[in-house]
Amino acid sequence: MEGTIARNERGRLRIGSVRVRLAPELTPEQRERMGRCLDLFQDFCIVTESVREGIAVDVEVTPPEALSANPGELVSR
Repeated sequence: MEGTIARNERGRLRIGSVRVRLAPELTPEQRERMGRCLDLFQDFCIVTESVREGIAVDVEVTPPEALSANPGELVSR
């Protein structure tokens, strides 16, 4: 996997792109079915399609004193 970093319109660093290379070891019989598998993979890959469509992000900042009252509580970012 490799990626690039780019600046947005405000000059802030962001992930510009991600490239993933998969290299499955296939038998001759599996190679014959590879095209169909790739079509299904592109359609059903949860991570790829989520990133392409954009993932909703909810950021909540909690003051430190609120965290000490509930030490086991998770803080969303």
